[in-house]
Amino acid sequence: MNKGEVEEKLNLITAQFYKKMVGKGPKRVRTTIIDDLIIVRIERYDNIIFNNLKRSEEGIELLKMIRKKLFNLFKNEIKAKYENLISQEIKEIYYDSEKVASEIVLTITIKENIL
Repeated sequence: MNKGEVEEKLNLITAQFYKKMVGKGPKRVRTTIIDDLIIVRIERYDNIIFNNLKRSEEGIELLKMIRKKLFNLFKNEIKAKYENLISQEIKEIYYDSEKVASEIVLTITIKENIL
């Protein structure tokens, strides 16, 4: 597989897991591979409940905590799917969810260059 094909398959895997975690697929998933690093950007749809929680700092922190907890529940499963696709061991998956933006960023480090 070439770089574009691997990135597209990682997008599909990510979208499937996101839907499994929150019940609705993401608006968009973009993956970029740079040597031994994979960056996955997940754009979420707005949600009335989440938008209301964003009105206060306490609500924003609660949202971040919920999103991180959900990700951690599925982390090993998604890691195994990624490793199966790229045929390499993943060192770590880092998760970040911006407070206000509707985006989640996964940064994945791998032992060797993918391609």
